[in-house]
Amino acid sequence: MAVRQRALVTAQLPAWTRLERLVSPVVDLIHAHTSDEAFNTLEREPIDLIICTIAFEDSRMIEFLQAVKRTPSASIPFICCRALPGVLSDNMVEHMREACVQCGAVALVDIAKLDDDKARSVLKSALTASLPSK
Repeated sequence: MAVRQRALVTAQLPAWTRLERLVSPVVDLIHAHTSDEAFNTLEREPIDLIICTIAFEDSRMIEFLQAVKRTPSASIPFICCRALPGVLSDNMVEHMREACVQCGAVALVDIAKLDDDKARSVLKSALTASLPSK
């Protein structure tokens, strides 16, 4: 039996709940509520991918992305994600997409306005493109 790949997800509970429902059939997920939890997980467990939503308990996506890229975990593919609608306009998200990629993310995946079937498809494509082959 093949070993499933593992993704660390940093997200507030509502976004985590949606991502878990959409992505858990593809990879094993580990949820981190805070940046400290996320860094502790990265230090002690093998992680194949990081998925970070725009905001989580004590940090923001771009700050966390920049911090990860300064650590030994820098080579882990990092996907930024807008999982739920919020206060950001679509135009602002497009500017964030550019910033995320410049900071080392593979992509910013925006599924906030997609139904679950379409969001699952978009996420699966992003995961497939980002995960290293095993």
